[in-house]
Amino acid sequence: MGTSKHLRGATLAVALSACLALAGCAAAQEPEPAQEPEPEQVIEVVETVEEPDAEPAAEPESEEAIMITVTVGDTTLTMEPADTEAARELVEHLQEGPVTLELSEYGGFEKVGPLPWSLTQTDSQITTQPGDVVLYQGDQVSFYYNSNSWSYTRLGRIADATEDDLRAAFGSGDITLTLSL
Repeated sequence: MGTSKHLRGATLAVALSACLALAGCAAAQEPEPAQEPEPEQVIEVVETVEEPDAEPAAEPESEEAIMITVTVGDTTLTMEPADTEAARELVEHLQEGPVTLELSEYGGFEKVGPLPWSLTQTDSQITTQPGDVVLYQGDQVSFYYNSNSWSYTRLGRIADATEDDLRAAFGSGDITLTLSL
């Protein structure tokens, strides 16, 4: 039993010596050369100077900036399109050119008439105010100079016009009205 203990101790001593020798060899190796830093990236800044006579670049018009001109006889009104698919479609049609509509008096509060095309309906219950322009049944347009409650799709609103202004512009009876951009 003593011999086996002695052999185990010797085996352990040999293994430990081998590890130390290998560690010494590894420490004696030359260190790896330091890696050269990557070249710095150079960013060139170019300054643009506008010529004094140069015209400023025109900014593209947004849909909110587009206004529709409403002409009745000698009166010109301005309509701001609503934020609806139908109003965007109306503007697209008017980009092809003006459209003239024949409108009839209805109920003492609106002028209504057919459009030459149908527009997308997204009807909701609305109580109109003077100046509201709405789509009715997909292909009828109504210009309000007084209030009414019904399910409509908003097309826009005539800007800065009172009920009296609208009654004066629309008059009584049937009218011919032109929409343009």
